[in-house]
Formats: sequence, C-alpha cells, structure tokens
Amino acid sequence: MPDGEIIACPIAADTVEKVIFRLGPERVLSVDDNNMLISRFQLSSSSRVFYKVGGYYISRDLRNEHKKACLDRIAERLGVSIRVEIIPK
Repeated sequence: MPDGEIIACPIAADTVEKVIFRLGPERVLSVDDNNMLISRFQLSSSSRVFYKVGGYYISRDLRNEHKKACLDRIAERLGVSIRVEIIPK
C-alpha cells in the first residue's frame, strides 16, 4: 500500500477484500466500471458469485491473474501507488 503497509493473506480473495476496504469500498466502486470486484448488490444476471461483506458484495471467484489486473487497474484509476504480486504456492 502507499503507506508501506503489506496486505498478504493465504487466500488471494481475502487479500483483495482487505485491499478494497483499505482503499475504501465507495472509492473502488466509483472506478470498478464493470463491477468486477465489488457491487452494492448481488448481480443476478451474472454467473459469478459475490459474497456480502459489510453491505457490499465482493467477488471471490476470479482467477488470481484477473484479480491482480483488476486491482492494478483500480489503483491506477484512483491514482494510488500499490504493488500487487501473485506469490506462487
């Protein structure tokens, strides 16, 4: 994160969720055009599964490479400098 904080969880989806809430879910919603990672409601027409967390629906079913790309794009749009890495098991 910009302040040097490292967010790393054994499960990538947990890391994504923490990053979203660290950046601010409303800010992330404002730039996540296609609701790839976060939504205010369960997208009924979507085949993807969102899990309700704190009044938001967070996607957990994307491949890790796609999660990374989404976080990179969101950070760029917010003008936030973060480094997203996929750590092999």
